[in-house]
Amino acid sequence: MATGYDKVPIEVSKMVAEMMHEHHPELEAAGVTVQTLFAFKYDDETGAPDPAMKTRGQTVLADDLK
Repeated sequence: MATGYDKVPIEVSKMVAEMMHEHHPELEAAGVTVQTLFAFKYDDETGAPDPAMKTRGQTVLADDLK
């Protein structure tokens, strides 16, 4: 199955904004915004969850989706 993406719940967006406010006020002052997505994928044969994103065969937890 292809990798799917969902918008995150508003609570997650609020957490990101709070972390930026606490740890990177210069970014907040500059008007930087962060968009966050959840990635998901399921094995075609078993239907079991499968790592949605990999680099060189290793599971990654985050990526810059340019």
